[in-house]
Amino acid sequence: MVKFKLKSFCKINLSLRVLRKLSSGYHKIQSLVAFTDMHDTIVVSEKKGTRDSIIFSGQFTKGIDKKFNTISNGL
Repeated sequence: MVKFKLKSFCKINLSLRVLRKLSSGYHKIQSLVAFTDMHDTIVVSEKKGTRDSIIFSGQFTKGIDKKFNTISNGL
């Protein structure tokens, strides 16, 4: 089984200014960010013969809606 373990580091927005809306629907922004050593750990593994699935673990798991979240919406 292939398994990947990644660290997803956080950043803190110290300031954020929306300059204008672009024709693509995105916004042109100006921001100042600080990076930290804090991170989430993402583990991706291959399971043959099964459908894609997402398993959340950790102390904040109870606050995650298992059906409607930014991760499962991307599948």
